[in-house]
Amino acid sequence: LKFRKDWLTREGLHVHNLVAIRVSGDSMDGTLADGDTVLIDRSKRKPDGVFAIRIGDTLRIKRLQMMTDGSIRLSSDNPVYQPEVIHPENLNQVEIVGQCYWRGGRVF
Repeated sequence: LKFRKDWLTREGLHVHNLVAIRVSGDSMDGTLADGDTVLIDRSKRKPDGVFAIRIGDTLRIKRLQMMTDGSIRLSSDNPVYQPEVIHPENLNQVEIVGQCYWRGGRVF
């Protein structure tokens, strides 16, 4: 994908921090659709918003919320999927890849 340098600068983004991935699945329906492309800012890793995360060998996109007890709540925007909670003792099993910044996809 190509983005204008002046747009990246205006948005406070740096090319070396950006990766693009394709969305697979319906867990974020309402925000992201199957087949969308998402631009991930790897410099943003503090949970509160929509993030790409890695748990084991699986890359997922979820809405993350830091809880007062230090756990992280993972939510899907599709109400069919129940939220998950990663407790502080298991946080070492989760890598926050970066915050989802931009999306593009087909118009249906």
